[in-house]
Parts: sequence; C-alpha cells; structure tokens
Amino acid sequence: VGAGEAALGSGFGPGQEVNPFLHTWSLSLEEQFYFVLPMSLLLLWRLDHRRGRRRRYLMPVMAVAAGLSLVACVVLTAGPGWIPLDPGTARALAFYGMPLRWWEFAAGMFLALTGRRVSVPAPIRLALVAVSLLAIAWATLSYDGRTAFPGLAAVPPVAATAVLIALVPGVPLVDRVLSSRLLTLVGDVSYGWYLLHWPAIV
Repeated sequence: VGAGEAALGSGFGPGQEVNPFLHTWSLSLEEQFYFVLPMSLLLLWRLDHRRGRRRRYLMPVMAVAAGLSLVACVVLTAGPGWIPLDPGTARALAFYGMPLRWWEFAAGMFLALTGRRVSVPAPIRLALVAVSLLAIAWATLSYDGRTAFPGLAAVPPVAATAVLIALVPGVPLVDRVLSSRLLTLVGDVSYGWYLLHWPAIV
C-alpha cells in the first residue's frame, strides 16, 4: 500500500508523495465508513421493521451497493477515455474515495452479519484456505508501484482475507499457525506500525 500511496500521491497535489501524513487517508475512509454505515443500517432496519421481516432489505441492498462500488472502483482505476476525468484524477479518486472502497468494508460487514456461518466440506475448506494464503503471498510479493491499484488488483487480497476469516477456524493446523504468539504479536503492533511507517519512509 505504501508504494500505491507514493504512486498516487500526486492525486492530492504535487509533491504529496513526501507528505508524512499522506497515509492518514485510510483513517479518513474508516471514519467516514463509521458514519455512513450506521445510518444506512438504521434506514434499512426501519424498512425491514415496517414490513415485519427481519433483514429483508439489509443484505440485498448492501450487496448491490458493494457491487456498484467495486465496478466503479475498477472502471476509475482503469481510467478509460470516456470518463470526463484525466486518468490520474480518476485513479486517485478510486484509491482515496470512501464510496469507491465501500466494497472492501462490505466484505468485513457481510462476515460480521452472517456470523461467519459457513458450511463447507473439509477438503474444499482446506483447498480454499490454501488458495487464499497463496493469493495473499502472491499479492505481497508481486504488487508494486506499477500495479493498477485498487481496481481488480484489490480483489484477490480482499477475497482471500475474507475466506481466511470465515474458514480458518475449521482448519486446525493453519488456525494454530495464525494464532501463534509471534503472529498475534505482529497483529497487536501492526496498527501502530502502520501509523509510523509512512513518516519513517518519508
């Protein structure tokens, strides 16, 4: 993501790639999401309540919103000529705009709403977990400043992470590794590292 921040820094103005606070864009998206999501859920809950059916509208509406967000993100990242924006501005909007990253937040939201209730046969579960781990490793090693990100490039790591969250508890070996003391320590300090990494690079 740091490479993407550097590559897209010009979307906020010249020289932004050396702005030590550039990475706080993600905190902005997060806070916007925390305002928009509760209001959206409240509206949909009221619609459900009036119809007397629980979650009748919630999941379909959120799924449509996530799909539209993903399509718009992919289109703006590609920057086709028919969009009335220059390619740099379109890519910056796809990268920094909360509505264009909504689909990523929605992946976690769907996991939370479904309570991770996924029934998958053990061999398929193991295969999906293995493919997801490989997808994350591939993205980590192959993505760089030339990667058209987010767009379609964001789909493999997001989907792989969602699969791991949903299915790893049913794969004891992988669950033990990911729950190891070393990896949980990395997870505990990763947010602090995130807040410090870009100023340190700059």
